[in-house]
Amino acid sequence: MTKIKVGSLVKIISNCAIPMDTKTKVLKIRPDDNTSFTTEYNTSVWISLNEVKILPYTKINLQELSRDINIKISELSKENDLIEDKITYLEETKLEEFDETEYKVYQILKLLNVSNITDIEKAKLIADMIKN
Repeated sequence: MTKIKVGSLVKIISNCAIPMDTKTKVLKIRPDDNTSFTTEYNTSVWISLNEVKILPYTKINLQELSRDINIKISELSKENDLIEDKITYLEETKLEEFDETEYKVYQILKLLNVSNITDIEKAKLIADMIKN
């Protein structure tokens, strides 16, 4: 039996919810059967192994996979930095429970005290904090 892995490059070879001859990567494998999976092309449609041809890795495929992994690492690192900032906030304020609104206001107040940033830069940063 052919083993499909997350990140495998596949080509659609039958009529299914994804157009024929589409090349896409495997995103998630159904744990209960290991023969169905979702792809980057359509994350909500389960595709079966008999509807695809697993393509061999090439240097370009591997470079793309490496790039995608590095992007995910960067995103996770940013997410972790935000969590660490929130932990620091709780420690600095000696609070037990996190409140997003209070955290944003606290961050804005800290930003207002930074002297080496222009008012327009502060305004942009504050606007970004409010949006997110």
